[in-house]
Amino acid sequence: MERKKAPLALRSQVDTIEEWNAILGRPGLVIVDVYSNWCGPCIAMVSTLSKVKMEIGGDTLSYAVAKNDEIDALERFRGKSEPVWMFIQNGQMVNLIFGANCPKLKKALIEEIRRVKQDEPPEWSLPVTQRGPKEEERWKKKEAIRNLQI
Repeated sequence: MERKKAPLALRSQVDTIEEWNAILGRPGLVIVDVYSNWCGPCIAMVSTLSKVKMEIGGDTLSYAVAKNDEIDALERFRGKSEPVWMFIQNGQMVNLIFGANCPKLKKALIEEIRRVKQDEPPEWSLPVTQRGPKEEERWKKKEAIRNLQI
């Protein structure tokens, strides 16, 4: 009688710096749902992410949820309730998406998987501690508003 394989965990829980460093060392593409403990991860997207992983991602894609409360590299996301999706490849951030826009996230994810499978370079690549291009734009707009209020 053939034994059934235990189902693979579709996502990893990341709570510590050690676990975060292990995520940065993973091969392939890692999509990380960054969240604060008081808000929790974006569970609305789990089924979409799982479906994409099973249908086209395979071993190329892994999924993690990272609690930013104890991870210094994710400090800039603390205190926010908006979902943050960080795409990591070779220990570097290669994409960053804000919000729970399922079609937008799915499209970006499929494009990133295609790019990785075809061994194409990312449009940009930064340390996870730095702001991505769209994140920098958002930060500058908020900073300008803060300066007007002073």
